[in-house]
Amino acid sequence: MNLSPEWVAAFAAQAIESVHWSTIGDPCAEDELPSHLANIVIAVLRENEALLERGALIVIDEGKARVRILPLQRHP
Repeated sequence: MNLSPEWVAAFAAQAIESVHWSTIGDPCAEDELPSHLANIVIAVLRENEALLERGALIVIDEGKARVRILPLQRHP
């Protein structure tokens, strides 16, 4: 939700499936994230891939990442 739509392509280039919130939310809302965080975000996603598959929510900032398992499920 807090990532630019450009992240979908960045993740796809790293074989990470994603959907931007604007495809299911309000496309007029502003959203920016510094590109210098790309390596941090991708590393955290890779490190927690199994937890994400189980429905985890990850909060990432420049200094740390927090992982919470939530009752989220993928819909086909």
